Parts: sequence; C-alpha cells; structure tokens
Amino acid sequence: MHYKLLLLAALLTAKTGICQSIEEVEFGPHAGLNLAYVKSTNASRKVDFHIGLFALAKTDLNVSYLSELTYSRQGVKNFDESSLRANYNYLNLAVMPCYFATEQLFVFAGPQVGYLLSAKIRGGLRLVDLKEDLQPIDFSLCGGAGVSIGHLQFIARYNYGITNTEKLDPDDTRVFSNQVVQFSVGFKVH
Repeated sequence: MHYKLLLLAALLTAKTGICQSIEEVEFGPHAGLNLAYVKSTNASRKVDFHIGLFALAKTDLNVSYLSELTYSRQGVKNFDESSLRANYNYLNLAVMPCYFATEQLFVFAGPQVGYLLSAKIRGGLRLVDLKEDLQPIDFSLCGGAGVSIGHLQFIARYNYGITNTEKLDPDDTRVFSNQVVQFSVGFKVH
C-alpha cells in the first residue's frame, strides 16, 4: 500500500513540474486518412478516415505533450476472402510525449485508449451488428512524426493494438488487434 502512495506522490509531483513548465498550448481540429487492419484476420487493409481535436502543450524543454480526441473508422475489407467489410468505429484518446528535433519537426510516442462505438459487418445488402462480440475498450501504442508549418500540422503515425479486440472462447489462442496507419492534417487555432 505504501508503494502505491509513493508512486501517486511522485506522479503528482512530476505533473506539477510539467504544468509549471508549459509555455504555450496549440489546439485545433485534425482529420485524415486511415489504413486499418485487424491482426490475425484473412483480410485486406481498409481505407477510411478519422476526425477530431488535438492539443499540443509546449514546454520550456524540447519535450511537449500531444493529446488527441479522435473519431476513427477502422476494420478490414474482403473479410474471409469475400466481399464482406468489417466496420469498427472508435472514439480514441491519445496522450503522447513529443520531442521537437527542430522548430517544426517532431516525433512522438505514447499510449492510446479507444472506446468502441459500433461494429458491423456488411456484405451486399446484409448488415450484422458485431458490437457484442468485441471488447468495448482497445489499448494501443502509437508512434510517429510530424511537421508544423504556420497554422498547419502534418502527422504520420502507426497505432499498434496491444489488446485482443474480440471476445473469444478461452481455448482460442488467436489475438485480434487493431493496426492502423494514419496520415492527418491539423489546423492550429490558438
């Protein structure tokens, strides 16, 4: 119990130090292209979109913090060698430390948690709801790079799912996880 209190105290102290060193916060909308795939499926990448809001808290150090709240359309196409499309819609929250190599160029990595809004398989005129067969929460590790030019921000990143998205029989050892490549453009309002 004592180590948990010490850890909490250390995190609060670090958070206070980070908050005191924030010099500027840039924020605005962002949108872009998804190349989505679900690991362990016999399917193709699905091209879709994402849209949301971002905030970039710049510190007096070279490290900043990128936070995003994003609606993301994910899934696969040609599922099980057919014309079926699996459409998964998530609301993702990511908080990632950024390192600015120059005034404009930055790299980032960190965690993301996604909440499953809906999940459907579509084939021809048939639509099947899969939401009850999938886990409601999806954890991912994200990493990428970006460039900031004036009011525009261009980002390329990879989201690697670390949780099994499907509710499986305990004897089933397959791991189904989201894998998404994203390209986005943001507009800084600040």
